[in-house]
Formats: sequence, structure tokens, C-alpha cells
Amino acid sequence: MAETIRSDPETEHAPDVLTGDGASRSSTMRRAVLRSGMEAADGVDLAAEIARDRDDER
Repeated sequence: MAETIRSDPETEHAPDVLTGDGASRSSTMRRAVLRSGMEAADGVDLAAEIARDRDDER
């Protein structure tokens, strides 16, 4: 039987606080991710790797 992921009330309340200005949860999460610090680029072109993997599957 699959277990349900449960979180505490503060965690459940956080998205409501973040979206209090009327923004959707997805746009709020997107903004939070974009504002977070990003590591230096490692030179890996993920788009090219995904395209190559898809070509291999065909």
C-alpha cells in the first residue's frame, strides 16, 4: 500500500502566503526557483543530450 506524504501545517500554509497577491502557485514557485542561487555552468548542453537520447530511441 502506498504511503501518503504528509507535511506540517506551516509547510501547507506557506504556498497560501506566497500566493496571497493573487499569483498562481506555479508562477510563484517559478519565481522562487529563478531567484535562488544558481551554480556555475558545467558546460553540459542538456537540450542536446535529450535530443540525442530521443534519436537513439527511434
